[in-house]
Amino acid sequence: MVNPDGSLKSCTLISDQDLSDALGTNAQALPLAGIWDATMGNILDKRVLKDAEDCWIAVGSGVTSSATAAAATGRLAVSNGGDASGAFRQEKETANRGGYLGSDVSGLGDEAFCTDPSAIDSAGVLARSGSRLVYVSLVTADPTGGSDACAAAQEVARKLLR
Repeated sequence: MVNPDGSLKSCTLISDQDLSDALGTNAQALPLAGIWDATMGNILDKRVLKDAEDCWIAVGSGVTSSATAAAATGRLAVSNGGDASGAFRQEKETANRGGYLGSDVSGLGDEAFCTDPSAIDSAGVLARSGSRLVYVSLVTADPTGGSDACAAAQEVARKLLR
């Protein structure tokens, strides 16, 4: 969580530059572990890929993209290997049963779908490419922001699928 020099450890899943480029604003990703998981982890969207390696997203000032204008924080998670196709299917079935399955997404990996907003207005996208699954969810201030959050989350997911 904290480096010996007192700085915060960076997320190993995505660089801050790639995250900022994808969101069109100054953003930082931090490992979601320890005290961060005990605090931020309780409010972030863990409906999908609950046990995967994850990081939380902190969005700064200087928003330049309307898709991220309402985003303040979020979560990204990555799972590699195993039966990714089966895991994707299971996550989609769980989302359907849980009432948060949004629309399918084309042009993102091998298969993808959006999630509808959670109780804290966090929505995102689950995408699979080969044996890699990625989930990106953003908390929005707009109660109808599910589609905007999914669109912004797709930009981050593209970076994670590379």
